[in-house]
Amino acid sequence: MAAAAHEREEVVLLSEQPEWSDVQPIPQCEGVEPVVQILYDKEYSDAMGLLRAVMRRGELSQRTLHLTSVIIFMNSAHFTVWEFRRCILHSLNSKREWISELDFMKEVNSMNTKNYQLWNHRRVVVETLMPSGGSGNGPALKVDTIETYTLKDEFDHLGEIFAEDAKHYHAWAHRQWLVRTYGCWDKEMTFTKELIKEDVYNNSAWNHRFYVIMNGFLGDHQGGNDDVFVNEVMYCLECLKGSEENESVWSFLLGLLLRANHVGTSQYLQVLEILFKFVKVTQKQSKTRAVRCVFFDASLCYQLALRVLGHVKDTGDFWKRLDLDAAKLLHQAVDNWRLLKSLDPTREASYEIKEGLAK
Repeated sequence: MAAAAHEREEVVLLSEQPEWSDVQPIPQCEGVEPVVQILYDKEYSDAMGLLRAVMRRGELSQRTLHLTSVIIFMNSAHFTVWEFRRCILHSLNSKREWISELDFMKEVNSMNTKNYQLWNHRRVVVETLMPSGGSGNGPALKVDTIETYTLKDEFDHLGEIFAEDAKHYHAWAHRQWLVRTYGCWDKEMTFTKELIKEDVYNNSAWNHRFYVIMNGFLGDHQGGNDDVFVNEVMYCLECLKGSEENESVWSFLLGLLLRANHVGTSQYLQVLEILFKFVKVTQKQSKTRAVRCVFFDASLCYQLALRVLGHVKDTGDFWKRLDLDAAKLLHQAVDNWRLLKSLDPTREASYEIKEGLAK
């Protein structure tokens, strides 16, 4: 212990190194009598003092880039340091430096993978190395390396992340940004299907699949795609076999049905008929596993009724063209809320409120 303490005392501060002899660190202003002064490590305080000094004089150089590396390894959540690092990289305008950022981020990721600043920085690095259609406004990078980086490399990196944590929020958000920015929607359906096959309860995969369908296939700007819509519903029913209580699938189905107002009415009505039959069969087979499907039935009927009655703002006349009986749908919703009070007494008060709204 004594040896370790002595070794720590022997650490040479950055400001004491010859490279920084021309810079006077600026200490953090704590006021005359700070109430609750934060006791930073000596090395961290020294490095931050140097950072304040070089930021004040606007120095964007290799040594300031290294300085930000040192501080990020001490405190990877420091937003200002990350932002200053990007300013330095843009100023250096070197492809080699931007490629090197990939290794740097890999090291930071190994310390703290769920770091907002890290993933925000990654977007900038990726788009700098692979400018999308509308982002090539800055100067072209100085080509000082033959190394390249592709979308496949980035998706491979995400694959490694998902192999360790298939529900990694930041990685999923980054993947959504990737497919939206570069328009690479096609392979996402297969990708999510593989993850769902491994774990049908992976809500992150279901959420991403919904995002892809709504933005790449069935969204307002895409027009109708009856085959995709019908196939997705049938796929969901297949996934529900043996996991009827799976909230992820039911939520996916409900969102799909309430936003698929660009498909053909005949296909939509056909799907509704199949779903209502599936709910009845599931309910009869196992009352203990029927809560989620009955809840889905009630929610769907109630939401459809609101749309048929024009209580939900929507474009077009799709819901009216379905020619559904709103009163019948509301009655079915009320019956289901009442049933749920006995099937799921823990949430009885919630179902009571919903029943009152549907009456």
